[in-house]
Amino acid sequence: MIRFSKKVEYALMALKFISASNPRLVTAREISDKVNIPYDLLSKILRD
Repeated sequence: MIRFSKKVEYALMALKFISASNPRLVTAREISDKVNIPYDLLSKILRD
């Protein structure tokens, strides 16, 4: 089984949420709230 770092796991969760929201635009704050990822960490992940 493949093991991912927490950052990669969060990035994949965010991408899944974004793809499910198509074609609607979503904010990092909305993703953070809905997927239970700390906002500051998610913002950094999305910038990287």
